[in-house]
Amino acid sequence: MLRRIVVVLAVCVPIGLSAAGPAAAACPNEQLRAENDSTQLPECRAYEMVSPPDKNGGAVNFEGYFGSITGVSATGERALFGSFSGFAGIEGVTTNSYWADRTSSGWATTPASAPPSADRAGFTGANPQGVAGSQDLATVIFSTNDSWDPLDQDGETAEFTTLDVYAARHGLPVEWASRPNAEAPDATPAEAAYRAVSEADGSHVVFESEERFVAPESGPAQTQGPNLFDRTGGHTYLVGVTSTGALAGQCGVTTPNQAIGARIVSADGSEVAFKTRACGATPSELYLRIGNQRTVEVSRSRVPLGPGVEFTFETMSPDGGRVFFLSNQALTPGAPSEGGTYEYDVADDSLHYLLPAVSVQRTSWDGTRVYFQSPSQFSTAPPGGGTYLTERGNSPV
Repeated sequence: MLRRIVVVLAVCVPIGLSAAGPAAAACPNEQLRAENDSTQLPECRAYEMVSPPDKNGGAVNFEGYFGSITGVSATGERALFGSFSGFAGIEGVTTNSYWADRTSSGWATTPASAPPSADRAGFTGANPQGVAGSQDLATVIFSTNDSWDPLDQDGETAEFTTLDVYAARHGLPVEWASRPNAEAPDATPAEAAYRAVSEADGSHVVFESEERFVAPESGPAQTQGPNLFDRTGGHTYLVGVTSTGALAGQCGVTTPNQAIGARIVSADGSEVAFKTRACGATPSELYLRIGNQRTVEVSRSRVPLGPGVEFTFETMSPDGGRVFFLSNQALTPGAPSEGGTYEYDVADDSLHYLLPAVSVQRTSWDGTRVYFQSPSQFSTAPPGGGTYLTERGNSPV
């Protein structure tokens, strides 16, 4: 999860020493504190300017305008910020995202979504929209209606309407993520929408598109609707297929949860959750694509179902071992007829009734601890409704 930043503070705290008052002079970084007007800060803290002083007349963007994102890496040694001007060696881009890396000689600024060269085919200086990144911020995902790859040629037919997904990797050329596998120009004006990135290393980028540039290996053709795709290792894989390679839904598939920040991929990107679209009398179902090789049906009921069954994906554990969702009907023997919250265990293909219908927010790495919100009272402590934790073997607390 990317976090908003305004300033990065360097901390140096000798054991048992406070920098408040007269003791401030004992700080080993006192020269830096004096240079940065930080002597009034406690605990030997000092200000460090993350963005460069010269921003070509622009200003740092902290509020996410034009989709720019601002965050810090898990270690805090790398920051990401946006600006309304082009600087640090790029021209013609009015908004952009930048990496700021903390080095032994200060903070170094690198464009996070600038093309390798200004003469890239189709580049017109459109505004890149940062949307996500890996935990270490070595990978930043952004959307743009510009063609930053010579084969991406849909901009001329749908200028400023067709978005494509790109991945900027620190120290590497920008990669067109929402692309076909064929080394041929793609002029189809079909929009690609970013859906998820593997937070561990950014090696998997999941996007949604109605473009049919990846055909299933077998089975009937998709009649309508979008599908999900996984770009990894220089190849684009079709996510919404069965283990045999046939389409999982004839009317397309989509991300199971549209909420911003909802976890639909495992941390390493090897598992992607998806939902088929209702098609005629066939209801939508929840699935999990594993390793781009096999698919399991997460919402498969263990008891007969009545008409009008619905499934709502909530989240999955970061390790990809468990998936949590809601159903409006009982799916296992002995479960309440009105349904509730279910847990699907990937390892043994088992389904477990967990709780009445609640909003699962987050889980521990392996999914054994589940945090959820509910307006109902689950504990004896008043007032009842709120955020709860439940773990295997224990009741909600």
